[in-house]
Amino acid sequence: MLALQIIELTIIVKTIQNKVFSTKIPFKKGLNVIRADNTSGKSTCVNAIAYALGLESILGPLKSKPFPKSLYETINDSKFEGSSYNVTHSYVELKFQNNNNEIATVKRLIKDHNNIITVYNNHESQDYFLKSYGSLGSSKSEYGFHNWLENFMGWDLPLVPHLNGDKVKLYLEAVFPLFFIEQKRGWSEIQANVPVNYGIKNVKKTAIEYVLDISNFEIENKINTLRKKLDHCEDQWKFLSNSIESLCNISNFYFSEISSIGSQLFPIEYYINGVNADIPLHTAKLSLIKELQSESENIPKDNELIEKIEHQKEILRSLYESLSYLERSKEQLQIAQFESTKKSKILYNDLQRYKQLALLTKLGAENNFSVDLEECPICHNELSDFLHISHKETPVAPMTLEQNILFIKEQYDFMNNISKKHSEEILDINHKLQRKHILLKDEEAKLKNLEEDYSELFGDVHFRIRRKIELERKIEDINSFLIKANDFESSLKKLQLNWQTTYESYSLLKKQLGDSSGSKTIFNLESLMQKNLNLFGFSTSEIDKITISRNTLRPEQNGYDIIAETSASDYIRTIWAFTLALLELATNDKLNIKHGGFVIFDEPRQHETRTQSLDDLIKYTSQIFENTGQAIFTTSFENLELLSSDFKKANIIYYDDYILQPLN
Repeated sequence: MLALQIIELTIIVKTIQNKVFSTKIPFKKGLNVIRADNTSGKSTCVNAIAYALGLESILGPLKSKPFPKSLYETINDSKFEGSSYNVTHSYVELKFQNNNNEIATVKRLIKDHNNIITVYNNHESQDYFLKSYGSLGSSKSEYGFHNWLENFMGWDLPLVPHLNGDKVKLYLEAVFPLFFIEQKRGWSEIQANVPVNYGIKNVKKTAIEYVLDISNFEIENKINTLRKKLDHCEDQWKFLSNSIESLCNISNFYFSEISSIGSQLFPIEYYINGVNADIPLHTAKLSLIKELQSESENIPKDNELIEKIEHQKEILRSLYESLSYLERSKEQLQIAQFESTKKSKILYNDLQRYKQLALLTKLGAENNFSVDLEECPICHNELSDFLHISHKETPVAPMTLEQNILFIKEQYDFMNNISKKHSEEILDINHKLQRKHILLKDEEAKLKNLEEDYSELFGDVHFRIRRKIELERKIEDINSFLIKANDFESSLKKLQLNWQTTYESYSLLKKQLGDSSGSKTIFNLESLMQKNLNLFGFSTSEIDKITISRNTLRPEQNGYDIIAETSASDYIRTIWAFTLALLELATNDKLNIKHGGFVIFDEPRQHETRTQSLDDLIKYTSQIFENTGQAIFTTSFENLELLSSDFKKANIIYYDDYILQPLN
């Protein structure tokens, strides 16, 4: 599908001397050639197209504006003893239509407010912003220009893998270098000016996959998400395994080595060192219990002291229950705090959205905006008909922007206060827990003193009592260890089950992705590229060696990067062949190719490419795209009219002086 056709480019420059400079360049279907001498403004016109579309980043690294000073400082009226004029105001307008024959004109200032683009469409005008303001950027916000342009083109750019494993949108700036080749850096390689600051994984290949419609980005994102879950499970598995190992080291127990998450068997067996052999922990516990029973039967009892000891133990049990209750209360408050924080984030995003509207007005937008009343701005529930809203879309906002911002700000502050209150309550519980632990330590010391008194009272059976206490401590240590170990083991089981379920889905999707192939589309692109190479003067024997890499989806020669394998002029012709093959493939309505609809070659005759090759480029481009598609070339070739090409099928525009000329 060809998304756009450029109809007309207009550049206006106004000066302090009231002299107005302008150019209006009409474009047609098929081949359009702008011929002018060097430094006449050809690249300015090419850059203006990208600038009007908010795509100046595809022109390479820029300090500010992609234009000479003639568009925002001083301009000359002629190369031949002309005068200079001081620029006060300048802008570019670009008129184009989409696949549905819907026409739009975009206007962007060059000197001032250049992050606002005004769209004239359906007898209405609307201002949109570029770049990012708040939490949403131009490609996502309903007030962002690239979001509008994407919809106008009939595209739905997917979420693709980010270098950090997250998902990120495939931005227009990553795709358009396939169609737009500027003069300074564009001819250094295919997709020379793809921005890398968005962090898109394999960005060049991903852009080609999207254009050729040969990659299921939804499956890739699911695979990426599942891989992150698997990695998280494996990290947690390692953490829990290390926790069990640390617990055993502290308790002087040990266990057989824990296997990988996919092969571990349960239950895990724990051991204690015996005299002659290692003893399973459960067996050792039973032996200690029997020995404790035997010791208890042989110790005389003092009922009063025993009652004190039992009472003290009851106090300790009560403290344990109180600590448990405080821990549960703390956990509930943490959940409530999480929910209030989540609602705060929702309100923050709404606040940013309304601030963007205010920003548009501040930046100079003069058009009205509609407010979407499909849902409540606070709870985000759908507004039902019974609320007696007769029109959910109205050109008049219920409140002003400032009132909306103030209202949502109040709600946002309210939720923040709730979160703060939960934090204070959690802090209070932490203080209570600290005091309880101190009290617990004191009560445990009392119990220890009582037990020591009991030992001294029965001096002759002191050893037996000490032995009984030691046995009780050992049994308590084993019980405490087993409780903690069983908790870890239970977590390991759940983790293993989650990992196994995730891995099955991951393997299935990997197989599904491997089975889905765009080999036929790649073969068609390869055939068209080789045909074009033949038209542009490659020898037949060399053409067969130039193919489309199945790994990078870019041209290669004998399995190696074509830049290292060919001369500079041959590589230029390869860029011609590949770029025009993409456009030609997109003219096939039976395929779902997503193409911008036009290609732009700024000075395609690079590295002293033979005149005959330039002639072939013009002739065959004119023939191939006579009825559909659009190619725009600029050239300073002096003898263009002497070429053998039939220019009747092409739109040739000649300039003898500066392209920007005074109107008065």
